[in-house]
Amino acid sequence: MKVVRAILSVLVRIAVVAAAAVAVYRFSWIPYNCNRDAKTNAAMTLKALDASPVDASALAQRNLRIIDASLNRCGRDASELMLAAANYRLANQREQAIEAYRQALGVDQRPEIYLELGLTQLSVGNRREGVSNITRAARFAEQYMYEAGDPMVIDEVRANLGLPRLPR
Repeated sequence: MKVVRAILSVLVRIAVVAAAAVAVYRFSWIPYNCNRDAKTNAAMTLKALDASPVDASALAQRNLRIIDASLNRCGRDASELMLAAANYRLANQREQAIEAYRQALGVDQRPEIYLELGLTQLSVGNRREGVSNITRAARFAEQYMYEAGDPMVIDEVRANLGLPRLPR
């Protein structure tokens, strides 16, 4: 009977140590690596944004492979999805960018996501949805409407917000 208790005691200790190791891996190691990946992905995206159009497309394609692996490993994160969308835009894959922004909105409804989604929608000719999303962004911060750069879009957003048209 003492041998059985000794074996059970050892097995319980092994189980506790294994559970602790799993907890450290899950709640410390994985988040640490995902945060490190996110920082690297942001830096790579900024490098692509600063590159010439030809280089930007190639860098964006490379970045998308890395960001996709990060999203699969770390789960859906609004910031990572926005990085993916920015790289899709640089690679001239606007529809994929729109989908990535929509996925980001499913995670977090930040005004900058609405803004970038609206700008991307405008770039593919989807004016109604683009203006609608820029209006949502401008409800948080009015200066977002000016990112559109088009006076007619700005007037439409201002009208949606109940603001007067700008004098010309």
